[in-house]
Amino acid sequence: GRIEAENGTLASGGYLQFLATDSMTAYIINDLGTVEGEVQIEKLISEGKVFRYLSSSATDFSVEEFQQFIPVTGAFTGASTGPELGNDPSIFSYDSNNEIWIPFPSSTNQETFETGRGYAIYFRNETDPTKIKWMGPLIQSDFNYTITGNDDIGNQQAGWNLIANPYATPLLWGDTGWTS
Repeated sequence: GRIEAENGTLASGGYLQFLATDSMTAYIINDLGTVEGEVQIEKLISEGKVFRYLSSSATDFSVEEFQQFIPVTGAFTGASTGPELGNDPSIFSYDSNNEIWIPFPSSTNQETFETGRGYAIYFRNETDPTKIKWMGPLIQSDFNYTITGNDDIGNQQAGWNLIANPYATPLLWGDTGWTS
């Protein structure tokens, strides 16, 4: 299903949920309206032990909140522990200037996901899908994101950035009104 915010303000009161199932994900079409307050945005991640590219659709969503849905491992305070988890990082962001993957978070699970930044997140769900619930105010307004990288034409990795759609809606890159 979808919600169309054509004009005015929808006050969620903390009761608005964008649900996900095997066959459908709810989304918002935000033309001239706004949604105020806390919302819950679900995303269903198919089974498999694999890295998936994701970003948060809610502002100020911390790694600690994300750990309610999947274990997050690495060398930071508050890392998930348990049998078969180990200490290897399970979330990375990409540094296009140096063309390397950087473990995220760097020091504590209180760090929040950056708007527009894509993350490579390791899912350990071998047999069943995992449901992630991003909770907080929706990301609705324009945002600036600095694209970085080198311009070494001979290097196929040069200049790549891992950016993501932070909105709770499909995004048509290059559509009318898009500024790159």
